[in-house]
Amino acid sequence: MPRSSMAALITRVRTMVYDPAGAAQTFTDDQVQNALDTSRTEQRFRLLQMVPSFQPGGAVQYLDYYADVGNWEDDYLLQDASYATITGTADVVEPIPGHWHFPTQPNGFAVHITGKTYDLFAAAADLCDAWAGITKLDFMMVTDRDRFERQQKFQMLTDLAQTYRAQAQVRVTRMQHSEISPAYDGGGVVYPSWSGVD
Repeated sequence: MPRSSMAALITRVRTMVYDPAGAAQTFTDDQVQNALDTSRTEQRFRLLQMVPSFQPGGAVQYLDYYADVGNWEDDYLLQDASYATITGTADVVEPIPGHWHFPTQPNGFAVHITGKTYDLFAAAADLCDAWAGITKLDFMMVTDRDRFERQQKFQMLTDLAQTYRAQAQVRVTRMQHSEISPAYDGGGVVYPSWSGVD
């Protein structure tokens, strides 16, 4: 059973791969959610960018807040400058682009967000690859006058997967050589003596 907080993201990915929910759908909501979970990034206490709103008379208030990443799952948590939970005060909630508007300025100006974001392009590419794999197993049919092939659908899904993968977020991983001692910054490797005597 998919999480209810994933409904908007699942619908967006279904649109990207043109697999609308219904009797003819290829993937279940669970399968779409699993593809999304593969590209999930956990975000902790990420500071939202506040944008000034100029009031009559020249006063400035900070009512609009933007995340530098989008596609948030709907179970995110907003906290003010003292890390107190902000509940039910935003009158504009847009987790897909990462925008929140408050009718009154939050306590201490700063707003932090904790939650999960997703790479929709990577998820869509994975689903297109899976769909292409299903299509590849389909057969070609020849009748007396007609010839029906599935190769075109397979090629189009493969091309679409490649297009989406090119737009996916770059994933970075830090690695460390096992022979490098963590006690030494960038060193610790012991090389053998040319003379054979240490």
